Amino acid sequence: MIYTRSKTGVIRSISLNKLKEDKPMDIMIPIVEKESHSALGFDARDSMIYYSDTTNFRILQKRVDQLNSKVYLDKQIGQVESISVDWIGRNIFWIDDTLKAVYVASLTNSTTKKLLVHSNLTQPRSIAVHPMAGYVRQKVVKQIALTCLFF
Repeated sequence: MIYTRSKTGVIRSISLNKLKEDKPMDIMIPIVEKESHSALGFDARDSMIYYSDTTNFRILQKRVDQLNSKVYLDKQIGQVESISVDWIGRNIFWIDDTLKAVYVASLTNSTTKKLLVHSNLTQPRSIAVHPMAGYVRQKVVKQIALTCLFF
């Protein structure tokens, strides 16, 4: 399980399998930064974590077996509220709360960023992809809106 503590700026992981001493074990090098993180996505194929930096308005990426993160996207981006990774189509989806929009970009080329949904979004909060079924679901606070996008 990979999780974030947004106020401390830490992203950690633990194994859900217990060790001999019944204590969970870290399965990756923790990400400890001064920035706040509000969104986290995982690419299982490449063991890559994508996370938002809400202080500097960017999305970063880090392999679980490496120490350093690198910037994935830092242009024309606001407050990233949620991230979801399509490990089959090799895309990343995110909700930008500042711009009240849903975006997609290629995992291999962030310059392919495209606006998917912009109208009628009030307080967008979470996004999930189901690449095997070919759709994206996004949740909006106050009104539940499901948007299905077929590829």
